[in-house]
Parts: sequence; structure tokens; C-alpha cells
Amino acid sequence: MVIRASTTLYYNGQFWCILFEMEDDSGRYVSQEVLGAEPGSAELINWIHKNGSALIEKAVCSSPIHSDIEQ
Repeated sequence: MVIRASTTLYYNGQFWCILFEMEDDSGRYVSQEVLGAEPGSAELINWIHKNGSALIEKAVCSSPIHSDIEQ
């Protein structure tokens, strides 16, 4: 089984957020957290070390998103 994953840092117009996406044969799993103010590099790395596992766990425990679009 192949698992693809990515993490995206983005600004939603008010706050900086982090989005984790994981996809395998059973579907796509997504979780996100609001970080607040723009994090510096060191702050972001510390946040990921402290909270990254929980972000992944949140995605894994969510219901998969199934795509109806054939590739």
C-alpha cells in the first residue's frame, strides 16, 4: 500500500493555519489547526515537533473523503 502525505502552511485571511493531508487506497484524510500569528521557522518546527503527531492522529481518526472523479 502506498501512502501519500503533505503538510501545507497557509494564511486564511485572518490566521495562519496548518493543513495535513494523507491519501491511501481507502481514501483521503485531512486535518487542520489554526496557528494564529505568522510563525517563524523555529516556531513552526517546534509546533510540528510538539503537535505533529496529534495532527496526524486527528486525520487518521477522521472519516475518509472519497473522490468520485476518475483519474
